[in-house]
Amino acid sequence: GFQVCVVGFFPPLRRFFGSSSEKTRNTMANGPSAALSVLKVAATLAAGFMNATPLTAAATMVRTQSTANVSPIPFAMVAFNGAVWSIYGVVIRNWVPLVAANVIGVVAGVAALVAHQMHAPQSTSTPLFAYVVAVLFVVGCTRDAMLDPAGLGAAVRGPLGAFSVGVTVCMFASPL
Repeated sequence: GFQVCVVGFFPPLRRFFGSSSEKTRNTMANGPSAALSVLKVAATLAAGFMNATPLTAAATMVRTQSTANVSPIPFAMVAFNGAVWSIYGVVIRNWVPLVAANVIGVVAGVAALVAHQMHAPQSTSTPLFAYVVAVLFVVGCTRDAMLDPAGLGAAVRGPLGAFSVGVTVCMFASPL
């Protein structure tokens, strides 16, 4: 179970768990282990809950009808992060956990942005507009890769994955 998962994904750890046995190789070749399946569900739930956190801020803004000087940038970054990782998940055909967890971030981030736009004292459409333009740009650049993952998708995976990691770093830095 756990040993197969760890040794399969992190071969340098073989020295801690012993050498790769025939049983380990056969288990990895025959499909995901129970531990990997549990990890996939746990990762999806954890990422989904984390990506849903803007909903609490959105609910507070709607209830109080005030943004209380809350910046919309973290909400835009959560939404954009969810969008680029969802696009990456479509390109590599990883529906769970990648697409499933990140679509939640898109919905929650956009909901918080809309709530912010509705209740900001001097509402401007800049964050929401910038988000829409950025997502359309990424979708436009990766459209062919999403439709043909075996062809163009293979060439886009590396750069899109690196871009997605950069967006995640920016998302976590946005409240600072």
